[in-house]
Amino acid sequence: DINDLKSFLKSDPKAPDLLEYYLILEKSIIRDREKVTTNLKEVIDAVKEITKTVNSQRNLIGNEYYTEKTEIGNIIEEALLIKTELFKKNSIKVEKSIEDLPMGHFQKLKLISVLANLFENAVEAMLDTAIDDRILQIEVHGDDTNIILKINDKGVGIAPSDLSKIFSRGYSTKPTSYGFGLHDCANYVSEMKGEIWAESQGEKMGASLFIKLPFSTN
Repeated sequence: DINDLKSFLKSDPKAPDLLEYYLILEKSIIRDREKVTTNLKEVIDAVKEITKTVNSQRNLIGNEYYTEKTEIGNIIEEALLIKTELFKKNSIKVEKSIEDLPMGHFQKLKLISVLANLFENAVEAMLDTAIDDRILQIEVHGDDTNIILKINDKGVGIAPSDLSKIFSRGYSTKPTSYGFGLHDCANYVSEMKGEIWAESQGEKMGASLFIKLPFSTN
């Protein structure tokens, strides 16, 4: 009972060690609780952003050609947000160089889907890359008629013989993949009247994916 505990704490030589252990345990529990709270908040914030995007477009999903006037940087940020946990889990550093362009008309949901898929592919390509070199680079530039997005990774690269195949339906270098991701991306880009292509110096030399889209501010 409580009296026995008081007696133990006062007289037993092991009592200080036990108290120190409990203090250490308490600090560890507090740290873990704070970490869980922080992670939960990040997840909730990410879900809120995704939900906001989906809800804002829900009544327009039926029109696959619906465009929204927005900044390309905002679209990129929403696609990055979807993959936030994937980046953290795999120690991916994101570097952006986005030209200051005016707002334009984009098929937002399609473009977010394409970018999120390409980001995930880039991460998978860098899983065997040294952690310090796991860098996802995003560049954007454009003019009055077109905008070009470049997504570069420092991963496994692409063999020259595969460059013309990677967007074909069913083609994949991953044993657990059916190869539909990049094919779907190519279809979406085509529906947006754009172009998509890949460049690589070869295996283990990283790769760059490019998307060229028509750009209009009207």
